[in-house]
Amino acid sequence: MNYYSFHIGDYRSATAHLTNEEDLCYRRILDTYYDRNGNLPEIKLLSRKIRCEEGMVEAILGEFFEEVEGGWIHRRAQKEVDDYIHRVESARVAGKASAASRTRPTATEPQRPLNGTSTTVEPPLSGRQPTIPHSPFPIPQEPITNTSTNVGGGGGRDWSVDFEEWWNSYPSHRRQNRHRAESEWSAVRLSLPPQNELLGALAAFKSSPQWKGDSGKFIPAPHVWLSERRWQDAPAYSAPQKPKSTNKVIPKVDEVHARVWLADNYVGSDPSMSFEQWPPFAQKDYLAFISGKNQPTPQAA
Repeated sequence: MNYYSFHIGDYRSATAHLTNEEDLCYRRILDTYYDRNGNLPEIKLLSRKIRCEEGMVEAILGEFFEEVEGGWIHRRAQKEVDDYIHRVESARVAGKASAASRTRPTATEPQRPLNGTSTTVEPPLSGRQPTIPHSPFPIPQEPITNTSTNVGGGGGRDWSVDFEEWWNSYPSHRRQNRHRAESEWSAVRLSLPPQNELLGALAAFKSSPQWKGDSGKFIPAPHVWLSERRWQDAPAYSAPQKPKSTNKVIPKVDEVHARVWLADNYVGSDPSMSFEQWPPFAQKDYLAFISGKNQPTPQAA
């Protein structure tokens, strides 16, 4: 929502006990709630967005909001948000029906003259500018797109199908509060990348150690993943690059001695790697070691 009704008397009576800082915090939380169609981010992120201390944000939420599964809800504000979404959706459906009816060909029967004289037949609608009734509520328009600027996957995108595909791709044990996820999808849908990129980002997260570890307990709720635009922070995975071919000849070394030296000098190294598989800097250090120091070969453990 880009606007909402503000009832001064009700607000003043409910917030008279708040300090100036607490009143500012509450107003900013309400603005965020309406702006995001009822979807508040997590307390830490919300505190940073509205520039208020986490403790104060948590206190305001506890007093004026109700904690539900997946977040916080303000009953009065949520009713206004739901009514607004319903009005916008009804206007969108009515607009499509009106446009469809104007494009269908209709047979116009000429009027019968009353006195035997000819009458003037009204020109068809296609030659006139149709009159659209005024509505006090703004009807959101789809962005004008072209081949060079493809916002959210381009015009004509079936958002409901895309959401269903994304929802079914999300880890099943974290598919909670679908209603909030759908609301958040509606709020950010024009910022979403093309569907293949969105699903690719989700697949990257699903393959990441953070999501795989501890039975997936660090996987965020679906609406949080959307509200925080996590697809922009997807882990990057790429196939390992082949080393550039060089004419440098790698000398023969004592593999047993080399592996012991590697374990002593590079903690966490892979002892199964042969000398040829070592990183170039490790090879260089080892060759400098054996050429500069004539030390006995250590015994392998």
